[in-house]
Amino acid sequence: MWIMLTSVGLSAEQVFLFTASNPEAVRDWNKTIVNTVSIDMLSRYLGRQKAEWLMAECDGKVYAWGATRNGNNPRIWSEMRKREGNAYIVGYQRRVLRKVFRIVFTWHDEKFAKKLWGVSKRKESFGLTWEYMYFLQHLQDINEPSPRVFRGHTWLNHISDRATRLKIISIVDEAIRYYETLATSECESKLEHGIYYVPDHISRTKVRIYQNLWRRKVLENFNYRCCVCGLSIEKLLEAAHIVEWSKDPYNRLNPYNGLCLCSIHHKAFDLGWLIIDESLTIHWKPPKDYREIADEAIYEYFMKYDGRPIITPKNIDIDRLKEFLRRRSKH
Repeated sequence: MWIMLTSVGLSAEQVFLFTASNPEAVRDWNKTIVNTVSIDMLSRYLGRQKAEWLMAECDGKVYAWGATRNGNNPRIWSEMRKREGNAYIVGYQRRVLRKVFRIVFTWHDEKFAKKLWGVSKRKESFGLTWEYMYFLQHLQDINEPSPRVFRGHTWLNHISDRATRLKIISIVDEAIRYYETLATSECESKLEHGIYYVPDHISRTKVRIYQNLWRRKVLENFNYRCCVCGLSIEKLLEAAHIVEWSKDPYNRLNPYNGLCLCSIHHKAFDLGWLIIDESLTIHWKPPKDYREIADEAIYEYFMKYDGRPIITPKNIDIDRLKEFLRRRSKH
């Protein structure tokens, strides 16, 4: 599933709240909310592959919290699990809403929890640990006065007061927008300075933001027209990587490593049926099963462009574009 960090349509079902006001909770807040969980610790209990994935999703800084088996905690945790990756949680401490996180991953592990936080010595939870764990991506520090007192874990969907629900949703919404603004600025700076590298281990949120900005640059290069057929309806236009994303991390954001194509020509290009060579000439080379089909639609969409040049973009370095087409032809 492709997770999109977006505030559009944010609902109470997606928002949770945890508290850290008693002395034990304050101590543990400092352990895994002020500080992070190391990749070595994550690898030990989750495995190296899951730990590396989690580090990427959390921008290299994994925070953690959890709950004991008491009361409604397991049920609230199960609601988090259903929505992990697309749910958010607010950290509350002493009548202040302090931080907003995205819930990236949930995990039930008593041994891991004891290693991180130990066990409680409080009467109501003596000997228990926060075995219902969840791992978090930090979005924003907020430090907003809380509209009410909270205790324990809370699912916003269970709060009856509409004003409180709307207040907290608004805070989370703002934190999401803040994070996305920072990520967008980071990508724009990279493009401005000619830095096109995107590592393999990066959150899907940032990948989406980066790809959207890269798409815009590619479409601008081609004046918002499909370079095969000339279609200029922006919602039907896509940016196609010439050298695939997976094959060259150092040119994933390079706008010269892209063609502006309509959706149907993009699909044919990815299948290798529509080829654009380094001389910028279009070739229609479908599988044998399709070559003999005398179909008017096939002619109109593909065959009539065979041997024609692409619609050449203006004001860009054509040689840089040709170099990526040359590299593609060698694969």
